[in-house]
Amino acid sequence: MLDQEKIGAFIAQQRKENGLTQKSLADALLISDKTVSKWETGRGLPDVSIMNALCDVLHVSVNDLLSGEVLSSEKYNQKAEEHMMDLMKTSEENNRANRRAKVTTMIGGIVGFTFVFLFYISNLGIRNLAWYIDIPSFVGATGLPLLFLTFGGYVHAFFDGFYICIRKFKEKDGTPVAAERIKRSAAAMRFAIRMTLLSGGLGFLFAIPIILHAFYSTPEMLGPNLAVAVLTAFYACLLALIIYPFYMRLFSKMGTD
Repeated sequence: MLDQEKIGAFIAQQRKENGLTQKSLADALLISDKTVSKWETGRGLPDVSIMNALCDVLHVSVNDLLSGEVLSSEKYNQKAEEHMMDLMKTSEENNRANRRAKVTTMIGGIVGFTFVFLFYISNLGIRNLAWYIDIPSFVGATGLPLLFLTFGGYVHAFFDGFYICIRKFKEKDGTPVAAERIKRSAAAMRFAIRMTLLSGGLGFLFAIPIILHAFYSTPEMLGPNLAVAVLTAFYACLLALIIYPFYMRLFSKMGTD
């Protein structure tokens, strides 16, 4: 098996010999310096997709890198075969782990949705689900965040974040998405979550004077006005909840690639 600690120490040694910091090496590979740190401390291995680029920067061969040392000509061919088998085994293990994670996520999502659906149906009934549909509340909860995203210059990065996640962080040609693009999309989604929750709170507060006025002047409007206020906050929380898993995928990727 590949010795992660030995490989990590070798990467650190070669990086220093080439006069590179963790940050400069990360920038050259379009990854985060946290990833380089993870390699050098033996907590992970470089992804196969960037291994050749890493070796070019460090001026070593892939065989040297996976051995954790500069190999002599006598050992080179033997080690190459061993490393090929190790990489194939590691790749297969990773594929199995990814498949298990996807199945677990799907099952968890289905079970969670089923329980939530049954909870609301048992308490409300099918007919009363219409109580939760209100176009003005939805527009209020989504319009202001989109406005903030537009003025903040985050609109493209925000929607690009969904595209990146759906494409599994790969470009159309199969190459990894640049780290800077992932960072900007993550920042855009974090900004969107905050602005969405802020919009929900502002929408609720905006409706308070209307509700209080209706309490004294037009009591029959108290219920509808209160419903609009509550639904605005509800839609905002729901939208933030939908965005959050995509943001976490982007955020976690920044520390692994």
